Amino acid sequence: RATGVVLSGNGNPVSNCYMHDFASLDDSGHYDGVEMNGLNNNCAIGNNTIINQKDQTSCVQMNNFSGASDSLIVSSNYLSGGAYPVYSDANQGAGAMTNISILNNIFAHGVFGWIAINSNTPTHTGNRDITTGFVVDSII
Repeated sequence: RATGVVLSGNGNPVSNCYMHDFASLDDSGHYDGVEMNGLNNNCAIGNNTIINQKDQTSCVQMNNFSGASDSLIVSSNYLSGGAYPVYSDANQGAGAMTNISILNNIFAHGVFGWIAINSNTPTHTGNRDITTGFVVDSII
């Protein structure tokens, strides 16, 4: 497991960070820049550069493995790589994921796309692909 930051609890910001060159001693194949596994509220991930050179997992992982989360904001980041640079996945455990926002980020395409959304409805606007300049919100 190679994760830059695992957030637990409420009100935790991650800002102005440069995360890159993910590695694991056993190359176990789970790589995230920032990981939130539920029971997170009022957390902001902003103004970061997160480059996941691996072809799996994410730059930012939000899920409900440990329980519900509310008011998570991912904004104004450069996010590159992984299977998808961002996961918003409420299909991992118990509890809803509400008021999730993915705003004004610059993406380099992951293996399968830009943002994976499962069982929740995050707000996502102003997100662009760095190569094409296309707004990716309508094709997620």
